[in-house]
Amino acid sequence: MPASIFCAAEALSYGLGAPVPQAGPSAAARPFMGRGLLNLAAESVGYRGGVMLNARQIDDILTRASLTTSDFPAIFEGAINRSLEQRYAAATPTYRSIARQRNFRDFRPHTTVKVGDFPMLQKVLEAGEIKYGSFSEGKETVSAFSYAIALTITRQMLINDDLGAIADLLSSYGQSVALFEEVTFYSTAFNAKLADNKAVYHTDHANLAGSGSAITVASIGAGIAAMAKQATLEGNPLLSNRPSILLTGPDKDLEATMLLAPINATQLSNVNPYSGKMTPISTAQISGNGWYLFADPESGISNYRWGYLEGYEAPRVRMDEPFGKQGFSMSVEHDFGCGPTDYRGGYKNAGN
Repeated sequence: MPASIFCAAEALSYGLGAPVPQAGPSAAARPFMGRGLLNLAAESVGYRGGVMLNARQIDDILTRASLTTSDFPAIFEGAINRSLEQRYAAATPTYRSIARQRNFRDFRPHTTVKVGDFPMLQKVLEAGEIKYGSFSEGKETVSAFSYAIALTITRQMLINDDLGAIADLLSSYGQSVALFEEVTFYSTAFNAKLADNKAVYHTDHANLAGSGSAITVASIGAGIAAMAKQATLEGNPLLSNRPSILLTGPDKDLEATMLLAPINATQLSNVNPYSGKMTPISTAQISGNGWYLFADPESGISNYRWGYLEGYEAPRVRMDEPFGKQGFSMSVEHDFGCGPTDYRGGYKNAGN
């Protein structure tokens, strides 16, 4: 693909709302800055008619520019993709704070091997014999799926050369895809069943409080103790399994924030031992008073896995001019998967 297409797509993406880098557009894209859709379409088909005076001329240019022999479809699609990717990258769904990212090679179920523990070292006897250890494995299966939605960029938007209207149409898509991931994670993975046919938070997993309670120093301490007492599949103690995240729904957000806020106590009895030790995170996907503790998914045990199909690390757009319809059709496509992989990296309290 000619470099000019990439440069024109970069310049057009800024008109569609992609953030302009602090250093400004690339040097190669600057000659294309400020050009509208019609200008780029006319240039792509070698239009030399001067000022475009009427809608029929504009229609003719757009029709010719939409053909695959023109650079315009690639420029337009590239600009929309660039805008969508940058808007999506700026989104911050909460599930990424408690789940570990591991991408998927394909759409088949991926088995996540939960190694019970590295065999403990044993003393080498005088004869020099080294004993063999063994691994215990627990298997959880997670898959990626393909998701998509289609919409239309109308003939009116194109004739009006209205980048603002198209940018408004696209403005929420980065956030919408991130919201889709958030909803999908909490509705399908958050408390799904593990390979033992029990929910992630279950009394048999020793990660569920016996009764609900408010978020207090004592109840947080009980959760920390429960996580510390978790063991490997061989029954060996964990070196560390300390929570760094306190997750709540909106109803408990203030309570969690107040408990973890750094406060300079004037009396020893008022000291909060967990002040500043955990990050409070709130999501609208959790209703009621329940709250959760989680270890850092990248440095500790993670209860969840999420990822993209390898090579498709962001939502993408495909453009088409369907026969019998005016304007362009656009499909937003995304390959994403998530699921539970463990239970030891979290703790649930039903709240009060």
